[in-house]
Order: sequence, then structure tokens, then C-alpha cells
Amino acid sequence: MGLADQLVKESEAIVKAKDLKAATKALDNVGHIMDQMRGCEKHYLREENVLFPALDRHGIKEPPAIMWMEHDQIRAIMKGLCRVYEERANIPFKELKASMAQGAGVMQATLQGHFLTEDDILFKTAAKAIPECDWPEISHQFDEIGYFCSKQKSEARP
Repeated sequence: MGLADQLVKESEAIVKAKDLKAATKALDNVGHIMDQMRGCEKHYLREENVLFPALDRHGIKEPPAIMWMEHDQIRAIMKGLCRVYEERANIPFKELKASMAQGAGVMQATLQGHFLTEDDILFKTAAKAIPECDWPEISHQFDEIGYFCSKQKSEARP
């Protein structure tokens, strides 16, 4: 189960809770999930600072532009979820439930579409457009930025 799926699951538990106290465990879980999701920023930075410029040098502009726009959408959704989570004690519980459920659902749908676009378009385009001789430097730059949920260095093309 991915992080967005876990977020939806916990938001569903919050919706079912009768009050803030009853939702405490699910809210704590949401906090942990969002901490992990913040780690995804490294993934976006690798693409934006390394992969997209490499594609641009080879005349590929549209997939990176679309992906960057999606990164910004994901960041905005995450910012809204974080705001709701941080203000949970000051928000009417009914509004908290609705905001968490809506935000989690939008995040899940957005990420699912984004991952499909990455796999089906961005990574395949990069593998075709970027010459083999460029990949060691790209991998090195990826390693410098770091990875989400992994300390391993990259060795392969997308």
C-alpha cells in the first residue's frame, strides 16, 4: 500500500470518528504519513534539476513541462493537507473531516496519474533521447540529491 493509499485509509478513519479525541490515532498516523511524503521532494528535485535539463538539451520540452506542473500541483495539495493537519485543534471537527478526506482523495488521484505519466511517457522518453554516455553523470547528480526511502546509489537508467 502506497503512502497516498495509507493517507486515504487514515482519512476514512477520521471521517468515521465521532470527535477529535476518537480520531487521535488516525490523525497521528496521518502526521507520520505526511512526514514520509515530504521525503518525496528529493524525487521531484532529481527530475527538475537533473533529468528535465538533460531532456531539454536534447530538444525534449513538453513532458518535463507537464511533469513540473504536476509536481507543483502535488506540492500545493501537500501544503493544504499540512495546513489542515497543523490546525486540526482549531478547525471544527466536521470541517477537519471533510478537508482531510477531500485532500487525501485528491492527493491519491493526482499521484496515481503522475506515476503513470512518469512510467509511460517521461522515463521512456528519457531512455530513448538521452545517450548512454550521459547516464553516468546523471546518476552521479541523482546520488548527490539523494533518494526517497533509499540510501542506495543509482546504477541504471530510468
